[in-house]
Amino acid sequence: MLWTIRATRATVSHRCGVNNRGCLPPTGDTNHSLMRYDDRLATVLRLVPTGPSVARIQLRQLIDLLGTMPADVRGDLVDAAYVRLTELTARLPSGDRARLLAQPGHRLRSPRLMATLCAMEPAVAAAAVRAADLGEDQWLDLIPAMPVHARGFLNEKPD
Repeated sequence: MLWTIRATRATVSHRCGVNNRGCLPPTGDTNHSLMRYDDRLATVLRLVPTGPSVARIQLRQLIDLLGTMPADVRGDLVDAAYVRLTELTARLPSGDRARLLAQPGHRLRSPRLMATLCAMEPAVAAAAVRAADLGEDQWLDLIPAMPVHARGFLNEKPD
């Protein structure tokens, strides 16, 4: 959930967006009375994945959140999210993960997440490459770091 707090009023509302600290700088407000805090990642990480269904749900949520973060985002919470992603991928079969990535609506715009997904099994790497929405420069930076099995799937990508 992302909260916007206006210090000059007692109003609280939801907004979207995030930077590397979970807070967005004020925009268009010269008094800096507006602060935004994004706690969606912390909320997802608080959930303990007790079974396969919850693990799949949490994996989908992590992919959506990590997939929209800028490449330069760092921090303990982001690192914890990647650790959880690794734990979840170990618990779920590669076929389930590939099907999850093949579902529409993913926002895979993070080169770091793409590098992580492409290092997985070929079926998962193929689904990630097909779902990815990276710019040309991002692909050119990512390709040398991609495993050979994942590079071959770039030929199947229409864009």
